[in-house]
Amino acid sequence: MWLLLCSEGGIYMVKKYLILFLVIASFGCGKKASFESQRWSIHSGQQPPQLENVEAYKDIKKQTKVLKVSDQQVLRAPQRIEGIEVEGTWYQEVKSPKGELISVSYKFAYDIDKSIVAQAHYIEATKEEIIKKAKAQFPNLDHEGEIADKHTILVESSLGVQPFLKVTVLYSNENRIVTYYLNSAGRVKKTSINKHDFTDGIGVVYSSAPTESELKSEPLRNLKGDGVLASDHLSIESAISPTPFSQNNIFQFQVDDREFDILQAYYFVDQTMGWFEDELGVKLNSSLNIKLHIGGLKPTNAAFFYAGNIRLGEGDGVIYEHIPRDPSIVGHEAAHAYVEYLSGLSFEGEPGSYSEAFSDFFTAIRLGRPEMGFYAYKKADYKRTIDNDMKANKDFNGGKYNDSLIISGTFWDIKKILGSEKTARLAKYFLIELGPGGKISDLPDVLTSVAHQHLLSEDWHVIESVLEQRGWRN
Repeated sequence: MWLLLCSEGGIYMVKKYLILFLVIASFGCGKKASFESQRWSIHSGQQPPQLENVEAYKDIKKQTKVLKVSDQQVLRAPQRIEGIEVEGTWYQEVKSPKGELISVSYKFAYDIDKSIVAQAHYIEATKEEIIKKAKAQFPNLDHEGEIADKHTILVESSLGVQPFLKVTVLYSNENRIVTYYLNSAGRVKKTSINKHDFTDGIGVVYSSAPTESELKSEPLRNLKGDGVLASDHLSIESAISPTPFSQNNIFQFQVDDREFDILQAYYFVDQTMGWFEDELGVKLNSSLNIKLHIGGLKPTNAAFFYAGNIRLGEGDGVIYEHIPRDPSIVGHEAAHAYVEYLSGLSFEGEPGSYSEAFSDFFTAIRLGRPEMGFYAYKKADYKRTIDNDMKANKDFNGGKYNDSLIISGTFWDIKKILGSEKTARLAKYFLIELGPGGKISDLPDVLTSVAHQHLLSEDWHVIESVLEQRGWRN
């Protein structure tokens, strides 16, 4: 639990974590701001929200470009006040290919004191000096961490709104991401964690897990043709080995070589990207990078996705082993990129449960089996399964992975009746309409809405039946 203290130094939030996320905030306690959120869909029976006189709405409409996500037109952005993002806020509207408004959801902040915004601008102007102060107090920031992002934000708390410099750090062994929220003196104000357990060429690889397939030649799509194992949309590297090179774009290694794991992981991610593009018509608007052997010569159980980057360890041989050879783990991390692209969901709290749920679900659909970690996890036959009987409003406990299994299990039940292709498309449209601020309690209404839009009326009863059986209607 957080300890909040409001004093001359501002709001202090302290919590012990194995991994830290730091943020840099200003002095003084902020004025209590108000927040408003709403979700509307074309099937709600209500008129869409009237926001023409709301400044946040007008700014977003003026400054944000419409993104084409699959066949939908999506306008999605956080609220900004004088260019400063308000964390946890958003506006999203979804239109059909013909331009018909399908859904709107938003969370806006009101009545933020101008002095708070002025402090935010001061932090932005002095952020390099603030980072120097932070490094003096936390030497590992300088010696072990690589700063991946730094920007000023406004953050909601129980006592008001505070400005912070949000500094995201990738640590040298890269099995942890740490974001620091610091005040103008470089002191820690809030911590948060993001850690996860886990030209055409030819590659001689396993098409699935080594226990389920044999080595054979498989296609590697759209390589650049310069001999490096890379395409315009996917690249790979190792912390301890050079990137594989083949003059004729045919890649083959001994299974005991580190280069083999590099090739195997590349193949699994390439297959995942091909599936999303071919089966769901979804193509990322940016490239992915994979980095293997995280932790160097000391094996780790790292497996996570962050901002277009997939990071994988080898496995410590005790809990996990041969992580790059497990299609469910590698595919799950690659699927995170598509879940993020479709929805804008974050990795924390209830949005984080959705992110894990659909990364599991799409991976399970693609592989044709519901178990995650079925090859690399050593403590049992698998780490978790989405084929479960967990109930909404009964088995929720606030844990990201626990709650994700209820969501993914619901969609897996639908898949058993409607089939993989139809349910995968339903999941795609669900994520688009859910948007970045999705709460777990939104699932029944959003799912019903997209079902009425994208399924035949004869299938609507399937959705309602599964929602009932899974406890969502209780």
